[in-house]
Amino acid sequence: MDDIFGKVKEGTAKVMDEAEKFTNIAVKKTKDAIEQTKYSYAISGIEKKINEIMAELGMKIYEEYEKGAEFGDEIKMKCDQIQNLKNDIAELKEKMALLKNSVVCKQCGAIINEDCTFCPKCGMRINE
Repeated sequence: MDDIFGKVKEGTAKVMDEAEKFTNIAVKKTKDAIEQTKYSYAISGIEKKINEIMAELGMKIYEEYEKGAEFGDEIKMKCDQIQNLKNDIAELKEKMALLKNSVVCKQCGAIINEDCTFCPKCGMRINE
């Protein structure tokens, strides 16, 4: 009988050891997954900041382009593309304004009621 209890005790000890190993592995994998998630969020945050800085840099370059600054062909081509797209937006806003019996503010581009004296968005005088 002691032999049976000894074997049960031995078997239980092995099961407990295996359960503990499994638990330790699961805990380590969970901790690793949490760390990976933290790193992913940190990377995403840094990438977002880089994109914001790149957008600011692009805006500065485009502002200089609008003032007449000279750039290489590639940058000039991109700035020309932006200007063409801005022109497309202005044309579409004019068409929308006509449909709404409205006008487009020359300062900020807002579509406003043609009876307005001042633009409600930027305050520019409309009807002079």
